[in-house]
Amino acid sequence: EPNILEQFQLLNGYSIIQMEVPDSFVDNSLLELNLRREYGVECLAIKSKNDSSQQVIPSADIHLKRHDSIILLAPNENINQIKSIR
Repeated sequence: EPNILEQFQLLNGYSIIQMEVPDSFVDNSLLELNLRREYGVECLAIKSKNDSSQQVIPSADIHLKRHDSIILLAPNENINQIKSIR
């Protein structure tokens, strides 16, 4: 998958994935995206390529930017859905 940068098994049935921010997420806040309700995943961190900054446990009002990557905690059964987002 082109947008997944890393993935590893955390606990039985759960993985942490790092993925590039999909185009459809750019300029949206975490609150607007509502990742937990829409995709069943939790955003743990946001990393910015532009300035090498990172937000751990980001607040809901943070807007995602092109070239950011997001680190998500996801049940394994939800990973294919999140991988397919463009």
